[in-house]
Amino acid sequence: VRDLLYVFQGIDGQSIKFELLADAFVLSPKITVSPSTHKIISELCEVGWLYKRVNDWLQKNSREQHLSQVVQSLCFAIQAELAEYYRLIAVLEHQRNSFQPDDSANYLNLRKLYLWIQEPLERLKWLAIICDSVKGLKGGAICSAIHSYILTGSPQTKHFITRIIREVSCPILRMIKEWMLE
Repeated sequence: VRDLLYVFQGIDGQSIKFELLADAFVLSPKITVSPSTHKIISELCEVGWLYKRVNDWLQKNSREQHLSQVVQSLCFAIQAELAEYYRLIAVLEHQRNSFQPDDSANYLNLRKLYLWIQEPLERLKWLAIICDSVKGLKGGAICSAIHSYILTGSPQTKHFITRIIREVSCPILRMIKEWMLE
């Protein structure tokens, strides 16, 4: 569980490391676990891989000197989503560290971790999709690319994408407003 919490932050653990050739976090072959445990660990490692992709895109675009206001807004929206993700990681870390031997109900095991991480996993998937879809785009094209995902998925996904598009479209709406008034 400790290693998975590291993986969720894009950091190698003792028994789970990022392999560049596989482009994935992989459990060390020296560790023997049951097939069901290995499956859960592999699925949870996807969270770290998605986080790494989103964070790499964010770092790359945050370093550029001449970012458009729309890209800056997208970076800000992604950072806000990652802040929520970091809060969850902190809660999980606290839950793992505060385990008392007589309190087995609050013990953070792989299954509980799997349940806790399902919603953030979905959000990270959508953030990775958004990051991939806006590569090379500028201005209104970014808003259009993100808006195309509003009609897909569940109501939670629609709400999530709407939150992102609201933040990203602010600079364009402000420019239109200034253009109309001046």
